[in-house]
Amino acid sequence: MPGVDIDRVVRDAKRIFCNTPRTASMRRHDRLFADPKTKHEKEFIPLAQLKTEVCPRISSQDLLHVCELNDNGGAKVQRKTKPRGLVVDVRPPEEFACGQISESVNIPYNQAFLEDGGLAPSTASNTLSSFKGRVVIVVGNRHNYPAKVGAELVKLGFSRVCVLEEPGLTTLRTKGNLTVPT
Repeated sequence: MPGVDIDRVVRDAKRIFCNTPRTASMRRHDRLFADPKTKHEKEFIPLAQLKTEVCPRISSQDLLHVCELNDNGGAKVQRKTKPRGLVVDVRPPEEFACGQISESVNIPYNQAFLEDGGLAPSTASNTLSSFKGRVVIVVGNRHNYPAKVGAELVKLGFSRVCVLEEPGLTTLRTKGNLTVPT
């Protein structure tokens, strides 16, 4: 394999590893998490349900890490570049206005896509398009809406889509990570 640049392979592997949310690849039977007494930051779902989902689920702690937010909702540091990830909130605008994750965009589930399957034009969808190739985290509070939107985004060519697990927004709200716009 003389044509393979090993340095580049290692650099790319490190970059992918560092930019992949930790809980996206966390598994129930991993020996680090095998102790049944330990409370995990991620709820494990049944295998049958896992097989139906296209996007991995991540914890609220990973969302804060990927979006470079601190535990009280603000940015950790002043950035000169775009954050590593974008939060797409699929709740209705009324619910989004009552509390949102800092720097997230609201694309309501029922208005997200056109009949032909493309993204409905809006400033939020333009922002989302600019994050193609970066981590996109879909959040919501209605059963499987985030998972459905995540699957549609994957069909549209977004390669790094994750879904915030079920109690995620509630957890963020109780920790004070949701902000109300003024």
